[in-house]
Amino acid sequence: MLALGGRMIMLEPYCGVLSGPAYRRLHFEDLDMNADLESTAQSSDDPLDANIAVPTIVFWRRPELLARWAPGLRVVERLRLAWLAYPLSGGFTRKPRLPEATFGALEAIDRRLAFLFAPALAFRCLVTLEREAGRGLHSPSL
Repeated sequence: MLALGGRMIMLEPYCGVLSGPAYRRLHFEDLDMNADLESTAQSSDDPLDANIAVPTIVFWRRPELLARWAPGLRVVERLRLAWLAYPLSGGFTRKPRLPEATFGALEAIDRRLAFLFAPALAFRCLVTLEREAGRGLHSPSL
């Protein structure tokens, strides 16, 4: 249980115009932007069965879901990032596309131009949630 005023910080996949097709092609997890997240029929006993589109849906496309599922949580920060450095790094499982020495500069470009490119091209999202004082959590999954 998250303490009153406590924060949860998540670094998750973001499914955008570029990253969505890349994730579909290169990752084993399902990506379904049209998933009915309110249906219990989608639950699975397989711990590796996931839809990597869930963070994008909940925090960008359907934020009312979080408000309904966990009224005691508020979004403190929501950033789309890693539109340049992450795909060129090869992600978690692939070989880097460029020499490691270039990634400091790429990350700087990534941060400086995020306002322009990240909404369409981001591969990751950083979301910070905070439990508000006096508010309860009603979702068993949170």
